[in-house]
Amino acid sequence: MPLRSFTQAELLVTERKRFERPLLLMIWLGILLFSLRDPAGNLFFLLLATLAVGVNVLASQRGHEVYVHRVFVNTGVLMAAAALIVELFRNTESLEALGHFMILIQLCKLFERKTNRDYVQMLLLSLLLVLGATLRTGALWYAILLVVYLLVACYTAMIFTLKRGLDAVAADRLSNERAPLEARRLAWNVGRHWPARALRRRVALVMAGALATGVLVFLAAPHGSLTAEDIGARDPKAITGFPDTIRLGQARQVYQSDRVVMKVRLGTDEPGRALPPTAYYLRLRAYSFYENSQWLSGPSLGFYGVQTPWTPNPPPDALLEGALLQEVAAISWLTPGGFAAYAPVKVESDDAKIRISPQLDLTLMPHAHTTTMIRYRVWSWLTLNPAQREYLAGLRKEFGLGTPRTGAYVHPRVNELARKWCDDLLQKREQGGESREQLDLAIASRLAGRLKSSFRYTLDLSKADYSRDGVEDFLFHMKRGHCEYFATAMAVMCNALDVRARLVIGFHVDPTGLSGDLLLVRERDAHAWVEVFTPTSDWVLFDPTPSASEPASSSWWQSVNDFWESLAFSWRERVIGFDSFARRNLWQAIGKRLADAWNAVVAACVALGSALWNLLVNGRLDTPVIWLVAVLALATVGIEAFLVFRHVFRWRRQRRLAQSRYAVPLSHLKFIQRLFDALERQGVSLRVEQTPLAAARAAARTLNLPASTLEEIVAFYYRLRWGRHRAEEEEIRRVDGQVDGILRRLAEQTAAVRA
Repeated sequence: MPLRSFTQAELLVTERKRFERPLLLMIWLGILLFSLRDPAGNLFFLLLATLAVGVNVLASQRGHEVYVHRVFVNTGVLMAAAALIVELFRNTESLEALGHFMILIQLCKLFERKTNRDYVQMLLLSLLLVLGATLRTGALWYAILLVVYLLVACYTAMIFTLKRGLDAVAADRLSNERAPLEARRLAWNVGRHWPARALRRRVALVMAGALATGVLVFLAAPHGSLTAEDIGARDPKAITGFPDTIRLGQARQVYQSDRVVMKVRLGTDEPGRALPPTAYYLRLRAYSFYENSQWLSGPSLGFYGVQTPWTPNPPPDALLEGALLQEVAAISWLTPGGFAAYAPVKVESDDAKIRISPQLDLTLMPHAHTTTMIRYRVWSWLTLNPAQREYLAGLRKEFGLGTPRTGAYVHPRVNELARKWCDDLLQKREQGGESREQLDLAIASRLAGRLKSSFRYTLDLSKADYSRDGVEDFLFHMKRGHCEYFATAMAVMCNALDVRARLVIGFHVDPTGLSGDLLLVRERDAHAWVEVFTPTSDWVLFDPTPSASEPASSSWWQSVNDFWESLAFSWRERVIGFDSFARRNLWQAIGKRLADAWNAVVAACVALGSALWNLLVNGRLDTPVIWLVAVLALATVGIEAFLVFRHVFRWRRQRRLAQSRYAVPLSHLKFIQRLFDALERQGVSLRVEQTPLAAARAAARTLNLPASTLEEIVAFYYRLRWGRHRAEEEEIRRVDGQVDGILRRLAEQTAAVRA
């Protein structure tokens, strides 16, 4: 592969290294952004681009350009076009295929002899590639990388603009030369000073303006939010505990992801009041009948069933006092189910139509504009008083359900084990000495405690025998399982002992470690538990699942991961899910704040006017006048401090810029200024096309001065100015003495001429 070497003069004048390095970084970042949309499908292109960019970076560092013959470049372009056609015929997504084509074209461009036109094409291809990826990607990590890419792109575009001007300068200076000029001489004539600080300042200003404009357009312009599939959401059925049917031993992957899928803010009428543990169980749906390792749901209502959607009238405000308010923001692919603590009795939403079934399950039908986030508010009763229990009973009676029914096919061995564990409680119930409902709850508590103490929690179901009933296999063979096994075993054993119980699935968030009233619900929080019914207590929650064998990690990495997941959910909620309704609510809130601020200003002006009138007429000094004087005094002090700071800042900046042009203090270079000022007074001035050494030699010939002494002075100046020589005081005094000798000689010549 040929390597084209650039002359030192060309590298120095056109700044190829300064331009090619950010350009190559920009190209690689663009390919990375596109590839991360689908790492599995784009890994080959990312590795190929990394190799090609790396080769060009190494060549650029050494002042070379890697290129191949144009025939090979054209062949590569044709092969890229053929690959595009093949991918389209294979039903590959058109955007993905076009992205692969643009990547291959950029790689071909990297290995040809590049002109400014080629650089423009590479810049445009990279921008188009990133634009295509941005249309289908809304993740937070992508947004951060996109900001980095835009910074690099702005910097690259600015350097390219400067490079084109330098190219013109180099062409003008080199066009009449038989060979390239010496680099040092060319640098002296062109006046080298790379404006690094100015470029960084311009990039910062451009990016600030672009981001501000983008935010305004985002807030004001109508747009649609990305769908859940566009932001990389998985199939909701893949989350633990949320399949269409609950079947023990069902072959599916159990996820323990930290990804946040829901944010719930809890609020009560009494701030600071401790919430019961049931507030942290967010139920989705209940299953009432078990048979052959599978749970079947009882009668339920919703938009997606064959029955008529039904929503009860909300309870009176008096019954809602003390209810738990849950403000939920959930990813839309969790629908059609809604999540809330039991018992949810009132629900509101601007993003979806919501129904509550007689079983108090929530069903959501998102509006057409809602594609990413669902926001709703739910009021739940955590503890029931007699009036609230009567209200729930009236709901069931209104729909003709009566007393809730549950059922389970019980294996004889399971029945025997349940009776063995609760034999004493069953005898008391048969004797009738205590309340039947209290004994039923005691039986449920006994079963939950025995399951927690006698069986082990695990996600490894490799020893499960799917030919047996799931509960029998769990209790007598595996003796370990996850939450669905524990909850199913308890519910089945309760039904075997004539205690009405059902399986419930949803999320359970550990209340320890929470900040304030905000719950961050993650995929790993998916859970299953049991609800036991008695007429006087309604459904009571029991959780028979023991804690996981391995406690959650509290390392710094886990803290960072939790923070990132929380930030990513907020990004999906507030940015990706920002739709027309959210924009309307935002502008309404801003308008209300502005109106309140205007009313406050008007009220302050009225009070100030009244205070000034009292001061002028009655001579009374009121508080508004004192505040006005204080504000004016503070404003005066602030303006004066700003002016002083600005003056000091400008002075220090000018001094710093003056010193940055030289490797040594300016005081050490005064001798050369004294010399050329004296020569100029004698009619020998330093012309633009001359170097200091050439001017000194011309002065020696014209004014009959010692050439060796002048050359020694200029050589010492060269060492200080460009060689970064650190001169001793003795050297400075010696050179000053030589300059003084030249000046005396010039003065003697002038005196002789006048005489």
